[in-house]
Amino acid sequence: MAHDTVHQCPYCELRFAYRPELADHVAADHPRPVDDDLPAATAPAGTITVPLDPAHPPTAALPVAVALARQTGLAVEIVAAPAVGLPTAPYLAAARRRVVEAGVVAVRAVELMGDAAAAIVAHAATGRTRLLCLSTHAWGVVGKGALGSVSDRIVRSSPVPVVLVGPAVVHPGQPIRRVLAGVDGSTLSRQAVDVAADLAGRLGARFDLAYVIRPDDPYADAPDAALLWGEQHLQPPWDYEVVHGDDPARTLADLAGHAGDTLVAVGTHRRTGLPLAVLGRVAVGLARQCTGPVLVLPATAAPGAGTTGTTGMATATPRRAAPVEGEQ
Repeated sequence: MAHDTVHQCPYCELRFAYRPELADHVAADHPRPVDDDLPAATAPAGTITVPLDPAHPPTAALPVAVALARQTGLAVEIVAAPAVGLPTAPYLAAARRRVVEAGVVAVRAVELMGDAAAAIVAHAATGRTRLLCLSTHAWGVVGKGALGSVSDRIVRSSPVPVVLVGPAVVHPGQPIRRVLAGVDGSTLSRQAVDVAADLAGRLGARFDLAYVIRPDDPYADAPDAALLWGEQHLQPPWDYEVVHGDDPARTLADLAGHAGDTLVAVGTHRRTGLPLAVLGRVAVGLARQCTGPVLVLPATAAPGAGTTGTTGMATATPRRAAPVEGEQ
């Protein structure tokens, strides 16, 4: 390897042949704390990490993260990759100050190096992150991707659950009163239900399960299997509903209502190809249509990822709601 192809890490003795490799190493192993005049703080239960973009105005993800932190006892951490021609450190310091002024524990903001999506995922894998909370455009079939280029890549490879704040979210700073988990009987959706149930307990929120049946659904017994699994596995209280609809995302969004105080949770799959196949039509549709945040459990999330811990929900008898016709 020629001498002029060697790139020395500025923080350690490692060397790399290619600059992208060096950037990934620095992002994962040497995140840079932003120097501000606020004392660093830690939260025993971990953090909600909020990626921000200095090139764009503040997003609704920050007040959503603050609201979740108030209810769960988690801290809020702010991260960003440098924007071309813009000072990143003052931007992050100002955002962190807003979190502190809102009465939430905020760990020191971190400026990441290298590719934004890769650096955010690497940081989430090595830190105390329990949830990632980020805004998304959720373009659907048109545009740069299913959720937007950066957010799409983050969700595809995130090691922790991701809270998506889409364009239809209203009142992003209000408390979450209800968690609605969409279940389809798959292992991943059950794992998403585990995370959602734990989060509902920490939020002190009502917890509901919903199974959407399409007119041509070949698995007629799937709701019964999902209900049986819930009765054997979940700690009450929880509620279950079976609804009929052509579009599961639209039906779940309608079940969530329009107040913006319901968090909808689903699992997703790591697929490649068409944009909608990356997260599935349900996850993308929810991010685009829900008036509240959407919790997505990526297939890449580590077992037990999320807030984890005892939900503390009181005992009650689960019930199955009678099937109703969802809006088309």
